[in-house]
Amino acid sequence: MKLLTYPYSQTYVPAMPVIEFGPTHLNVKNLAAVSYGWSREVGMSEALRRLGLPLEGTHHRGGDDAWNIAGCCATCCSASGVRERIGQSSPIATAASFA
Repeated sequence: MKLLTYPYSQTYVPAMPVIEFGPTHLNVKNLAAVSYGWSREVGMSEALRRLGLPLEGTHHRGGDDAWNIAGCCATCCSASGVRERIGQSSPIATAASFA
């Protein structure tokens, strides 16, 4: 894992490490669009609305967004039959089991 640092003016936290996305990164916007046949990727709040899920917490607050995105991911994985296609031991399949 390669860590990058950005100047204080860009992060408000001196030398804050930024983790690059690797081969295990999952784009949930893309997953939602593919799973439901949407013509394009949509933002988190629109995806939640389309999936019938509530927007919990405050939009653009890290922990709240992570919770809401996890809900989108689990719903999409469950709907698209990801567990059956990639096996039960996958992290994605594990997320789908919470849907």
